[in-house]
Amino acid sequence: MSRQLAILNTVAADPVLDGIATGEGIKLDSVSFIQLTDIADRVEGKLLHYSEQTLTVVFTSVQAVRSVCSKEGFGAAGWRVFCLGGATVAVAKRYLPNQVVASDAKDAAGLADVIIKEGSTTKVVFFCGDKRMDTLPGKLKGAGIAVEELVVYETRETPVEMEAKYDGVLFFSPSAVSSYFSMNEPGEGVVMFAIGNTTAEALKQRAKNKVVVSDVPVKEQVLRLAIAYLKQQEKSLKKR
Repeated sequence: MSRQLAILNTVAADPVLDGIATGEGIKLDSVSFIQLTDIADRVEGKLLHYSEQTLTVVFTSVQAVRSVCSKEGFGAAGWRVFCLGGATVAVAKRYLPNQVVASDAKDAAGLADVIIKEGSTTKVVFFCGDKRMDTLPGKLKGAGIAVEELVVYETRETPVEMEAKYDGVLFFSPSAVSSYFSMNEPGEGVVMFAIGNTTAEALKQRAKNKVVVSDVPVKEQVLRLAIAYLKQQEKSLKKR
């Protein structure tokens, strides 16, 4: 009987992920290594002002979309939206059904490239968290595009020392990477799975472990990638 593969998910438990893991015979432990807090109410005046303007806006996370757009009565008739693909673009389209999402990309660097290549943008409003990376604003500013940032949520690290051993670990943000590695040192054989290149770069700075990046920035896809990769790795080891 083959041993059961074990994966650590570094965000809160999700019934969809649990169902995928169970169906594949995988042990999946979910522990949230970060806590996100909506602080959009603190900047309500600015958001109201923005909602009445014709703007180019940028989102690089689901939480940013929810913090800005989930308030009762929110409307933004004149926005042109750029955002990451996967879950972020799906949530943006749900909250902003009357706006066209101008484009999407797999990671912040790619999204900045799309905005720059588009050619007509001279200024963006970037809705972000307090721990946002400099990748997107840095690229845009370097290309002569003004960036006005508005922090709409805060990220707090909630590290946990894990005693169990895992074959793979799933990461969905650089903040979760920082939180996890502040209390854990995985064995060299543990494979790290990242939702995108920004998170992958954070992993490569913290560990020498193998890092595998998902082509699609969606949690379910990251888990399916991890399962397929680890099963193939297990099969290859048995053949030796």
